[in-house]
Amino acid sequence: MLWPSGSRAERLYSLLSTHNLLAEQSLSMNLGYWKDSSLRTLDQASQALTELLGQTARLGPEDEVLDVGFGFGAQDLYWAERFQPWRIIGLDSLPQHVEVARARVAGAGLQGRVELRVGSATGLPFAPESFDKVTALESALHFNTRERFFAEAWRVLRPGGRLATTDVLPLPGRRFARPFQSFWQIPEENLYPREVYRERLEAAGFVEVEVRSIREHVYEPFLAFIARRLDEPDVVRRVNPLLRQLSRPHWYAWMVRSTMDYVLASARKPSQGRGSSARGSGLEASEEDLVLQRDEDRSRRHQSGPGEHREQGGIGLDGPNHREELAPTLQVLLGDSIRPQPSQLHVRQLGVVADAAAQDERRSRLEPPGYLSQQLEAGLLAFHMVQDAHHLRAVERGAGRQGVQISHVQVRA
Repeated sequence: MLWPSGSRAERLYSLLSTHNLLAEQSLSMNLGYWKDSSLRTLDQASQALTELLGQTARLGPEDEVLDVGFGFGAQDLYWAERFQPWRIIGLDSLPQHVEVARARVAGAGLQGRVELRVGSATGLPFAPESFDKVTALESALHFNTRERFFAEAWRVLRPGGRLATTDVLPLPGRRFARPFQSFWQIPEENLYPREVYRERLEAAGFVEVEVRSIREHVYEPFLAFIARRLDEPDVVRRVNPLLRQLSRPHWYAWMVRSTMDYVLASARKPSQGRGSSARGSGLEASEEDLVLQRDEDRSRRHQSGPGEHREQGGIGLDGPNHREELAPTLQVLLGDSIRPQPSQLHVRQLGVVADAAAQDERRSRLEPPGYLSQQLEAGLLAFHMVQDAHHLRAVERGAGRQGVQISHVQVRA
């Protein structure tokens, strides 16, 4: 582990395990935020740091959150109760972390809202635009490299989504001592100050980038805490004796004070419009567009329920009866533009918000003949008019203002 490769963080955290932590009950693995001078325990300070990062990320009830490097899941348990996001997915590279954290989630009865997986921060196993928020609480210093994580976070965030991190950096013009860098397995490529941190977030495509130092509320009070904590009976009983001696602050406090920065960072992915991922396109959505987009997302999430993969909105018309019913109308509307013949088309989800005529017998009796055909025509006309999902959303919004309600037309042979 002491070999300075910066690629063995899993070995470090395997060594720490659950019994070598200094937290009292929470299994927190961060340094804490000690701005409130009344805080006496690492549990309290860790919760304060978790609260600060949650507020910085602007976590809310409708958010799908990706937390990368969650340790034993203390922050995810807290966020689930405090901010009540729609869903939290946690990703960590250490199977032991995932196993312990899953048990804690189950014990809290949060399995439907918090899902934890093994995975890599630099190769996130998710589709583009899958999350509203991405967080990394004191974990990105280990990612090999942090820049690759920034690029991956940008990819999986939806337009307008936020990345929020707390992170350990060298102070401007300083370098970490090699033993410290080796022990904590920090890749050489991650050793840069906060101004470079800002530049690399911007280079990844983020806007509204803020990177501020909070070191005065982290390091000094943490050093004071561990000086007294290491001799408390429960720590003496369970923590590895050699690790206890190595953790005593008197021999490395000078290095912390002179070389180490601690930052709180946030950045936003530009709101180009839904479905568009082109950086620098200049297509910033209006506030009204963002509200409408958020309403669409909210409606789909409540339909699918927490813990499920979200599907396109609207009424599913997958069965053979629906295909037979729609085939004549598709033939008229599409003509020869799609092969094979429309009777063989799979209309996966033709979401006409008002099309209860297709499934509601009472509505079909009340609506005039041709009602369904008119709705299909509106939807398929929109399908032909647009080239990508971003423009489709714009057509939907315009149609909605005119009283024609359509959503997410997908036709495939």
